[in-house]
Amino acid sequence: MIKLSNNLNLDENSSTNIGTINAFILDPSDIPCIWDNIVPFLDKALQHAEGELLSEDILPHLESGDMRLWIAVEKGDVIAAMVTEIIAYPRKRIVRIITLASDTGHGMKLWYDFLPLVEGYALSNSCTALEAWGRKGLVRRLPDWKNSYQVITKDIKQRLQKCLVEKITQKNMHNISPMQLILVSMLIPVQI
Repeated sequence: MIKLSNNLNLDENSSTNIGTINAFILDPSDIPCIWDNIVPFLDKALQHAEGELLSEDILPHLESGDMRLWIAVEKGDVIAAMVTEIIAYPRKRIVRIITLASDTGHGMKLWYDFLPLVEGYALSNSCTALEAWGRKGLVRRLPDWKNSYQVITKDIKQRLQKCLVEKITQKNMHNISPMQLILVSMLIPVQI
């Protein structure tokens, strides 16, 4: 559990409580005050991702307000954190849950009770739905949600690396873009 900083401006109008637990959506100006304490929650959630994001990638989006940080607090301790983002599709707006984690590993059970707060936030931002990408078991924990589709992935990083290395070894440098050179430098270990 993480002790809550006294520097946070927690707005009671942006919170709800269930028993002894309160959930808050934080103002972007509060992110620097709590960031170091929230990183373990984000890292815990991102362990199950496909490498799209690291916690440090989320920070500038939280500070700008593009993403929002929600925390659950019990007896002055942060016990869970969630990051959301509003997505404007061409035909509708939704709130996407980016990460969700708790100190016990049972974050979804905890947040399920606070979904009316998240739904209220979505409605106040003209959103018509909530969206979450998660592992298979998530669907069972959300009985009133619909499993709309599956997100499947295939890692092709090694194929990209092989293709770029072949271009370099064939001295076909004029066909390599600057971005491809950056990718090669990231993918190939430097040997001195």
